[in-house]
Amino acid sequence: SQHDDRTKRLSRRNSNLGQEKKNSATITVLILTGVYIVFNIPFCFLVIIYVIQTFNPTFSYVHTAVQSWIFYTIPLNSTVNPWIYMVRIKDIREYMIRVVRCQPEPVKPPQSQMSLRGQSSSNRDGRSICPK
Repeated sequence: SQHDDRTKRLSRRNSNLGQEKKNSATITVLILTGVYIVFNIPFCFLVIIYVIQTFNPTFSYVHTAVQSWIFYTIPLNSTVNPWIYMVRIKDIREYMIRVVRCQPEPVKPPQSQMSLRGQSSSNRDGRSICPK
């Protein structure tokens, strides 16, 4: 009976950990989607204005500085995404800290599915990832 109780508690704990990971992944996807929308909506508006101008030449033209700013928002999304991943995903954050500090990688690869399997700059034997 004591063994069964312990098994049930461990099962519940593992279930809660799985749910926490799902919740964290959902939040990350929502953040990424929100950032994508914020950085791409201005471009969509610019395209709509261009279409309106094609059919109605009297429609006021968008200033060149605004056009330039809007075209820079698209690559900003790609620039922000890795930072979001580093903040939200522990394995990626730890790996990037090791890269910046030129620390050796652990011998045992991370358990996360987000790990960079086989794509390391070290041989997983504890050697430094930075040149000497």
